[in-house]
Amino acid sequence: MDCVPCFVRQALEAVRMVTKDRLKQEKVLREVLSVLSKTSFNGPPTEIAHVVHGIVKKVADNPDPYREVKKKSNRMALELYPELKKMVQRSQNRLLTAVKLAIAGNIIDYGPSSKFDVNKTIEEVLTQDLEINDFQRFEQVLRNAKNVIYLGDNAGEIVFDRVLLEEMPDKKVTFFVRAEPILNDATVEDAREVGIDKLADIMKISVDHEGMNRNSEVFANFLRQADMVISKGQGNYEALSDRKAGVFFLLKVKCPAVAKHIGAHVGSTVLKFEDKT
Repeated sequence: MDCVPCFVRQALEAVRMVTKDRLKQEKVLREVLSVLSKTSFNGPPTEIAHVVHGIVKKVADNPDPYREVKKKSNRMALELYPELKKMVQRSQNRLLTAVKLAIAGNIIDYGPSSKFDVNKTIEEVLTQDLEINDFQRFEQVLRNAKNVIYLGDNAGEIVFDRVLLEEMPDKKVTFFVRAEPILNDATVEDAREVGIDKLADIMKISVDHEGMNRNSEVFANFLRQADMVISKGQGNYEALSDRKAGVFFLLKVKCPAVAKHIGAHVGSTVLKFEDKT
């Protein structure tokens, strides 16, 4: 239930990005409120978000309300990329620094809030300890892994993921992005724009129940066949944390609901391994 006010805010912010028509804005708000009043809260928040943002797209007649925001985020992160590489090169533990930077990039998220400070977050993440720290296990599994699945999250953030991917050049990586636009989540277009296609095979995953989605048996097989699964962000955590699939979750905790579930404070950085048992 704590997610409901957030869905309403997201819907209003999204429709205001693409239209100044107050009648359309009001229509989105009323339709979202109506749908939420009848929606079961037993499923993961990602499924409800798909419905909410579908309303925005339909009423605003815009298939990708966050398109310009994503372009801007990618440009901003690419400008930071040379400095991010220097941070890794100067560090005593390249992999740990790359992991922390990947987590720092998770702040570029228009779901919990449209206000964030990327540079401040980078500084905080590099100087603070991970509140949940399964890095030793991460390093060990990665060392022995040949096939890695990497579940991407947001545009802009995927530049930070690129820095981590470049620290695993001998691995076969499959990088998953969204099949259709929702919020500022990265799509194939975004991944190619920042060079992920040079480092990994890009595959699409849906948030609905059609094709390959996070609930499909096809996707479950991908997870089972991989030597290592890396999952970025709160949305992927919400969808996969109860599946016992042997996943490394890398994220910045940005809301009380996720904080309570994962066992960390809001604002903390997390590298958590959920075992298969």
